[in-house]
Amino acid sequence: SDLDISVEDGLEDKEYLFTGMFTTIIMNSAWLYQRDLYVMKTVVSRGVPIATVIGGGYSRDIDKLALRHSIVHRAATQVWRECGM
Repeated sequence: SDLDISVEDGLEDKEYLFTGMFTTIIMNSAWLYQRDLYVMKTVVSRGVPIATVIGGGYSRDIDKLALRHSIVHRAATQVWRECGM
């Protein structure tokens, strides 16, 4: 990563969410999709195998959580279609 934000040990969720001015960008699903798409395209174009895991943290809003967990799958599907696999 080239954007690391240091936080103190034991920081609670509420304080964590307000750490740094980039929090909204980092949590934005569109940005995460674009990041995953870029990484996968770059790796696949070089012929390197890739494996991923779902991500997106924790949420009580099951719809938002499901959307975040689907980001990597949507990006992989886009790369798969573009590469004619």
